[in-house]
Amino acid sequence: MSMSWKYKTIDKCKMSHVLLIVALSLFLTHFLDYSKWNFTLGGQLGYVLFVVIFFLFFFSRNKIRNLKNPFKFELGVFAITPFLTYISQIYIYGESFMVIKQYSYCLITAIFYVFYIYKYTEREIVKAFVVVAVAIAVIQIVQILFPSLALFGLGDTTKDLEIRNGLLRYRFTTIYYTTFALFYFWNKCIIRKNVFFLFMFFLFVISDYLYLTRQYMAGMFVAILFSMFFIKDRTTKRMSFILVMAFVFLLISYSDSLLSFFVDSTKNDAMEDNIRLFAYEFYGQKIIDSPIAFLFGNGFPADQEYWQENYSLFVSDIGVVGQVFTHGIFWEIAYLSALYKMFWKYRKCIPLYIKLFALSGFVHCAMVASYGGASTLFTWLSVLYICSQSVTGCQQSEMNNKVRISNV
Repeated sequence: MSMSWKYKTIDKCKMSHVLLIVALSLFLTHFLDYSKWNFTLGGQLGYVLFVVIFFLFFFSRNKIRNLKNPFKFELGVFAITPFLTYISQIYIYGESFMVIKQYSYCLITAIFYVFYIYKYTEREIVKAFVVVAVAIAVIQIVQILFPSLALFGLGDTTKDLEIRNGLLRYRFTTIYYTTFALFYFWNKCIIRKNVFFLFMFFLFVISDYLYLTRQYMAGMFVAILFSMFFIKDRTTKRMSFILVMAFVFLLISYSDSLLSFFVDSTKNDAMEDNIRLFAYEFYGQKIIDSPIAFLFGNGFPADQEYWQENYSLFVSDIGVVGQVFTHGIFWEIAYLSALYKMFWKYRKCIPLYIKLFALSGFVHCAMVASYGGASTLFTWLSVLYICSQSVTGCQQSEMNNKVRISNV
């Protein structure tokens, strides 16, 4: 049976769908980490937005009664766990019932079903994510060349930006849009030799580098090496191998300027590593202090802000451990379950670029949260929706083949 169908998408592409996904992506990333973003107003609008998304699903839920969703368990965890975490936070830390607003983001889970109800396509999601990723890449390049114009990714404006490899390190939280687009065009390059695809791939490789984060580059490199096993055409495999080797040669030849910080920090930056190790130990102890905390998490207690500000113990620095601390063990079980389905159970149906996206995140999941807040959760929900559509299409194709064979 030919599996070429999985590289095709429905030709019909509603521009309104694309624009809505772009707008939602921009809002959830605070307009690509715009320095003048009003967090108070943005937070209030966020509550309204999440409720609207939920009601779009709720009032049309009869349309999904026959939906066979291969990721039903994961979505259930995303939707239910935060409310259990909310109860856990109140019980463990004795905080006000009003902290429930911190958990409104879990309503974004309904976007998966909204996509299904309004018949969003893979192509529409891909187009929207690529638009966002291109915007990020352009902003990164412009701000590197003209730092006086920088308005995005400035983080805490009271602190100076860090310099790595002689470049200003802007604090963007949009890596999953970049890696999604990067692997999508790498997948395209593998399937068909095209100058545009190659140009877009290199644009996002540059963008990935300009995050100036070791684990992001490690995830990208491991995933691209992994993709070699899926290239069947010998000529394409040779060209891809040569391309990767040329990239490695370039890194080695210009390591003094391209990788100097990463090499030096790996050797000498014991202080940062020690703080991260202490954070693992500190939050790990908080996890096992209580069965409730282990199962449902500690949430976002006010004490956490104190630990971060006074001891530099950031939950965001310890990846999966940090997520278990905030959301509990089921949050991580859902992540591992999704990976199992992508890489094994439905491996023949899932597009290669999605597997590479998931693998790159898994490489650095010990240091970077796989999904946590509304923005990263939204990218994962979109990916799971694409996976679900791919699995459904694959199963339908197999069923049609069986019917065709039985009629012969």
